[in-house]
Amino acid sequence: MTKSPSFSRSSAALRKYELIDLGTLGGDESSARRINSKCQVVGSADTASGERHATLFDITGGGNNIDLGTLGGNESNAYRINSKGQVVGRVRNSSAQWRATLFDTTGNSNNLDLGGSLRESEAFSIDSGGQNVGWDRPDPSSLWVASLFDIMGNGNNT
Repeated sequence: MTKSPSFSRSSAALRKYELIDLGTLGGDESSARRINSKCQVVGSADTASGERHATLFDITGGGNNIDLGTLGGNESNAYRINSKGQVVGRVRNSSAQWRATLFDTTGNSNNLDLGGSLRESEAFSIDSGGQNVGWDRPDPSSLWVASLFDIMGNGNNT
């Protein structure tokens, strides 16, 4: 008969954590993507009308989440937030195309289309200096191309 190993745990290993529901924008679902060193959390959440919007979450769970808006379309996603609180992701524009976006974190929807082709682009990461990377697809039949986006939205992508 084999004896089960016994484990001893220090009190530090038995810490308790509290789960905080970060809420939505009035809809049913939400997802948190990233947290920065200042405990700012971004992701996306459903609105009361069922649209999915990029969101800056209230980490207290108090429901003061900020809808980061779109570029005239009905959907957006925030992927990264840097240490300065700059947020990048993707937004559907009024032509239903995905566009790499630098979000206005005040919630006033002064979002910046970071450029790329006229077809589709997405920004997935941003560093502390504001440089962001993602991909761009020039046309429906082309492959995605890794891109460094111009933070000013001038379309000078590499």
